[in-house]
Amino acid sequence: GAPVEISADNGLVWDRVKHTYTAKGNAEVKQGDMKVTSDVLTARYNPKGSSSDITEITADGNVILSSAAYTAHGDTAVYDLTT
Repeated sequence: GAPVEISADNGLVWDRVKHTYTAKGNAEVKQGDMKVTSDVLTARYNPKGSSSDITEITADGNVILSSAAYTAHGDTAVYDLTT
């Protein structure tokens, strides 16, 4: 699929033990025409692959998920990149 881009106002923390990236403060993830924004984003990657092989993204707080076809709002969202 398309590459995954993650950004945040308060930086990105890489946890090699938990195999996660955590983005805080106006966090945003984009893949193709899909975009998720929230207060905090946690991206999990496949420990058997590379650290750029992101498999799941969890968004917490003021979540907006949008694509060309729709926009959804909520408190929490989980985006599975493997399906």
